[in-house]
Amino acid sequence: LIEDSQQRVTEGTGVVEQTNTALAAVADLAGQTSELVTGISAESAQQSQSISELSIGLDQISQVVQGNSATAEESAASAQEMNAQATLLERMVAQFKLPGIEGAPARAALPAHPDEPLF
Repeated sequence: LIEDSQQRVTEGTGVVEQTNTALAAVADLAGQTSELVTGISAESAQQSQSISELSIGLDQISQVVQGNSATAEESAASAQEMNAQATLLERMVAQFKLPGIEGAPARAALPAHPDEPLF
């Protein structure tokens, strides 16, 4: 009976040691998991900040594009106005005639000296 009890105590001690080893491994893995989750959390916060900065950059690009678009529209309108004024000027100049040339628009001769008047 004593031998049988001693055998069971020895077996129980082995089971306790195995359980202790398994629990230590579980605790170690739980610590590693906690470190990984902390790392993921830190990386997520950094990624969130980067996305926020990217969003700000994209908003700034959008504003610049809108400004460029408005400037392009204004330039196009100015070009149309200049074209209309050039057409009007061309019609006005076409009214002038050079003596001796029938039907040709006048082209003023440049003065021989820069100080001389054109007309």
